[in-house]
Amino acid sequence: MREHIKSAKLNAMISQAYIYELLLKPHSITLEEAEKPVKPLTPKEVQKGLITGKIPKKLFIRLYQRHQQKG
Repeated sequence: MREHIKSAKLNAMISQAYIYELLLKPHSITLEEAEKPVKPLTPKEVQKGLITGKIPKKLFIRLYQRHQQKG
């Protein structure tokens, strides 16, 4: 049973590392930034992102936080 718990914890840590490397690091978002509460994107921010082609950092932070809640 202890091995199973250790394995689950290790898998969670690995998953968090992958999410950080894929979702946050390429956009220069630190873990400290990602842990802070973020307001939802406004329609204006979404529209600006679609026009400019730049995805707001806030979106990546919210995705990270959602993943953390599920895990």
